[in-house]
Amino acid sequence: MDSDKALEEFEHILEQERLRLEKKESALRKRYQCASVLLQKGEDDDVHNVSGLLENRDLLLSVEPSLESQFDLLQYFSDCGLLNIDQVTEAVNEIRRNSELLECVKNPAKTLKDLASVQKRIHAFDTMSDTTKANKVLRSKLSDEEKLAVLRSMAYHSCLEATVEKIDLDTITVSADMVSSFKDSYSQVMEEVNPYLTKYYYKVSSLSPEELDYYRQVVEIYDELKKEGREQELSDTMNYDDIRLLLSVYQMRVLKDKIDGALKSSDQGAHRMEELREDLSSLNSTFQVVQELDQQFSEEKDDSKVDDKSHVYFLLDDDGKPFFQLESFSKNDRKKMRSILTKLEGLGKSDRDIKSKPVLVGKKFSHHMYTVNSSNLLVSFIPYQGDVLVLSFADRRDIYDESVRIYQREQSLIEKSLKSMKSSSSDFVLSQQVFQDSFSREISDSLDMGGMRR
Repeated sequence: MDSDKALEEFEHILEQERLRLEKKESALRKRYQCASVLLQKGEDDDVHNVSGLLENRDLLLSVEPSLESQFDLLQYFSDCGLLNIDQVTEAVNEIRRNSELLECVKNPAKTLKDLASVQKRIHAFDTMSDTTKANKVLRSKLSDEEKLAVLRSMAYHSCLEATVEKIDLDTITVSADMVSSFKDSYSQVMEEVNPYLTKYYYKVSSLSPEELDYYRQVVEIYDELKKEGREQELSDTMNYDDIRLLLSVYQMRVLKDKIDGALKSSDQGAHRMEELREDLSSLNSTFQVVQELDQQFSEEKDDSKVDDKSHVYFLLDDDGKPFFQLESFSKNDRKKMRSILTKLEGLGKSDRDIKSKPVLVGKKFSHHMYTVNSSNLLVSFIPYQGDVLVLSFADRRDIYDESVRIYQREQSLIEKSLKSMKSSSSDFVLSQQVFQDSFSREISDSLDMGGMRR
């Protein structure tokens, strides 16, 4: 039997064994991390340790994805500073009493011991000597002929490695001229990069690692679907070029910081200089992406002849009625409604920060919903191609449940309304105009009469 082929087969066996150990290590590590989170006690102002649960949301959902709605609810009430109300207690209990998560807290000490044992076995793979590997060959399920072929191949490659002299790039002296030449090239690239970092980096600097990972996944999914001509399956409320631009700007800043740090280091070996050249090449390539997207956005803005303000539409039922009752709000709340609608119009069709408003509903919905805050009265709305679709007005405590209820019951009506917004359907525009005229009159009349809560 061919020695190299036999060795390749044996190494495949070893790799499969190592992968099984790594998978087991990952499961045990996740189990122990979940136990640490779930057993952690909260502080006086957060007795349920909501902050700890939210910080480890992705970890816990990786064990039990069905708990996403409970985490969405906790996030909303945490943002509102309402951690000690009944809805929070119920959501926390559903999370902590979940059967999959209860398994994680059964015996964390044993889990930690098993994890250490698996890690020790993985380390043994990484430091395996030729003698140990030979013993594994002899104990393997290979035939005797295959075992001899593997051992011959191992012996042959061992002899080759013993005669080849390794060259350490870091022992090669790098001249001052080489470093100076690199710095000149780097300075020229940064003259072009810096204006774009100044223009855009503030938008991405506040994003968490989890948010950045989420946006990377979004762009990857979009690119894959676009290759297949299926990008229309994704939500229209997200601008994927916007996301790509921000991710590219973030990558430019990471590469800049890496190169700056390396140039300040005393380590200037040939290996390091080779890494710097690769980083500079990546920086330049990423800059080209940012420059092209920026130019594209500028052309879109120049070509746009529409009013800068957003159009505000309302979700209306078949009778032309909204999903909130104006008469249930006080005179003061109606004043706030007028102010909130002005804010929504002010978002503007060219305002690319519309996605930075607080997210009300998570990834399980086809569209993101957002809120505009005005004291205790909030409005929930869906941004769509520069305009907005208002779902409801409600008190801070009720806006989450109210909006989710509307979204779940009226999904087909929402989709129909968004399509009508896109096409500017005459029937839709007319019904909106009739309602908004009536709505404005009712607010004005009630304020003139000093209307009270009924």
